[in-house]
Amino acid sequence: MIERELILNAATSLLLLCLIWRHPFIARRLRPAIFGYAVAGALLPLLDLVIFNPLLAGRLDFLNRPPLFSAPVFGAAFIFSVAWLAGQLIPPRQSVTMALGWGMGYAVQLSINLLTPVGAPLLAPFSDLRFSFPFYPIGHPPLLVFLLLALMIQPWFSKRFKWSWYPVAGLTCLYFLAGPVQHTMMKWKAATLPLGKGGEFHVYPGDRWLTNWRVVVEDENTYQIFQRGIFQDRFQAGPKIPRWNNQSHLLTLLGDPVVRRLYYGVFRHPVAEITITGSRLKLSILELEDEKSRSKARGFFLERNLNGNNRSIHFKNFD
Repeated sequence: MIERELILNAATSLLLLCLIWRHPFIARRLRPAIFGYAVAGALLPLLDLVIFNPLLAGRLDFLNRPPLFSAPVFGAAFIFSVAWLAGQLIPPRQSVTMALGWGMGYAVQLSINLLTPVGAPLLAPFSDLRFSFPFYPIGHPPLLVFLLLALMIQPWFSKRFKWSWYPVAGLTCLYFLAGPVQHTMMKWKAATLPLGKGGEFHVYPGDRWLTNWRVVVEDENTYQIFQRGIFQDRFQAGPKIPRWNNQSHLLTLLGDPVVRRLYYGVFRHPVAEITITGSRLKLSILELEDEKSRSKARGFFLERNLNGNNRSIHFKNFD
């Protein structure tokens, strides 16, 4: 889940950098080298996926370690350190250009991350808390493909058709505004849904084209999914799904730092099921949206003795 959004955010960052450098005012004042360094800075957070590759380091290590290059503190320190070392080998002006370009690209990627549900770990490694603005992520794969193709062919038409920039600008506005505007409208409509004790709701897209939306209403013990199309006048309510089947044992298991990090940091709406057979306890945590297709569900499974010994952990369908 998080990996897909990091990759999509990186692609969106590259798109935004291309649009910035296509502007005549920017193109005349910034050297091409800065753009190259900015691309490297925008891709810097993806190094976390390379370093903690689940095929190399193990899925548990990837999920249980704090982010490095995705954390602004470490990212800024890394950029400054590399630029300082480069300044000892190359002219200072070039090292300043490197730091400026990397910093600009990294800032763009960080801004994009703040517009997604995953958010950005602004306080890492001191805290796991992630910050995000109340918008749906602006990256939509089909529209992103069209935009990238338009950016590639636009220079060929610009010499003969000076107006060729306007369709690209229009698609860009649609790309950046379609998600937040519809998300805000759905949040306003979802505010009329009934909430139980301690209840709250979360709004998500139901497809990549943003033609359908899902509202997850959660209270102290259950989830309920409501669906609505952009051209429909009412929500379709789904059945209530228990968040857990054994709260007391779950609270005990959440005392384990690994289980706690996975439960709160990886799953958006975790559904926990605990079964006890003899002296063995089994815990399974699935995403709420995967409940209907358990064979393809992304899950975390733990098995251990009741006294906490002989623990085994298994992940399914995350990669």
